[in-house]
Amino acid sequence: MRQSHIDPRPDIRHQSEAAHRVAATIEPSSDLLDRAQAGWERFLDSCEEARDE
Repeated sequence: MRQSHIDPRPDIRHQSEAAHRVAATIEPSSDLLDRAQAGWERFLDSCEEARDE
C-alpha cells in the first residue's frame, strides 16, 4: 500500500494574499471616527474639570 505525502505546512503565499485583501478592506467609517473623536474630547474635558476641583 502506497501512502501519498501531504505537506502539513500551510500555504503561506495563499494566506498572505488573503490577509492582504482583508486588511485593505477593513477601515473605520467616518461616523465611527467622528463618535470616537467626540468621546475623546469629552474625556479630556472631564480630566480638566477634575484638576480644577
